[in-house]
Amino acid sequence: MKKVAILLLSINFISSQIIGVGTYHSLAVKDNGELYSWGGNEYGQLGLGNSGIQFSPGEISQGFLSENEQFIYVAAKMHNIMAITNEGNLYRWGNASLSNVPLLFNREAINNKKIVKIAAGNSHSILLDEDGRVFFEGPSWPPVFS
Repeated sequence: MKKVAILLLSINFISSQIIGVGTYHSLAVKDNGELYSWGGNEYGQLGLGNSGIQFSPGEISQGFLSENEQFIYVAAKMHNIMAITNEGNLYRWGNASLSNVPLLFNREAINNKKIVKIAAGNSHSILLDEDGRVFFEGPSWPPVFS
């Protein structure tokens, strides 16, 4: 059987090197830090302030970021999204954070260290801080590995 790739959506207006995919939603971070999302949105996981399906990329508001702060990386889970900024801040939204707009993660839980990488599974997240420590969030696991 021959495998064929089909272009479902062309987003040529987005110059992006960072993308993320959840169960029914997708994201892209433009080179200038703008963050776009589209797809399923039952739990507000698109971060657009609503819960309706988005068939084309919608820009997530960045009015809450500081003047020189911009998104640099994104990771998606089943019903929520995480994104980090160039200042090491983590924002989360969707079902797990019970918000349809980005909320700032309290870095006090990790000694106010900057977050430099993130990864997400369906029910867990992994954060890497600037000191190389790995933090795990999820059911039935210890909260920190060092």
